[in-house]
Amino acid sequence: MSAANPWSFEQGVPESATLSARLGAFVVDLVLTSVVTLIFAASLVGAGLIPAPDPSESALDAAASPFVLFVALMEAPIDLAYFTLSEAAWGRTVGKVAFRIRVLSAATGSRPTLGQAAMRNLLRFLWLVPFLSVAFLAIDWYLMRVGEMDQRIGDLAARTFVVKDGVYWPPQAAAPA
Repeated sequence: MSAANPWSFEQGVPESATLSARLGAFVVDLVLTSVVTLIFAASLVGAGLIPAPDPSESALDAAASPFVLFVALMEAPIDLAYFTLSEAAWGRTVGKVAFRIRVLSAATGSRPTLGQAAMRNLLRFLWLVPFLSVAFLAIDWYLMRVGEMDQRIGDLAARTFVVKDGVYWPPQAAAPA
């Protein structure tokens, strides 16, 4: 890749991860972080720091309970830390390992820096903006369908892309025989 324009792929375009693999990896990771959040919240209930949910409450009252509010507030920072630190350290998360995909920096071809990983994951929270979440999801889907490397907003801003496992960028020279 050219130093002036890291987005020009003179050596060809690496094979990007499929939308279904990215979605599957995200679901696995979301289940994992949700379980961690629930265990953390349950341990705080056990320690008496937050009250346990009351099973006799109506669904509406239960949704406003301190336990549910705590879980809702803790999910975002736990998700951000998990995705950012995993991608910066290894270029992938547990879900990405399961679906054999990884995140690469467009500038170096190796795992993203901590700043790149934070940027690509912070922009995922646009999906949670009230009244705009569908629009941001649609924009991400559209960008992934029309772009050369199937990048969502976070990938474009962070200058990263998600590829099938085993793809390294730029391609390594063949070892001498």
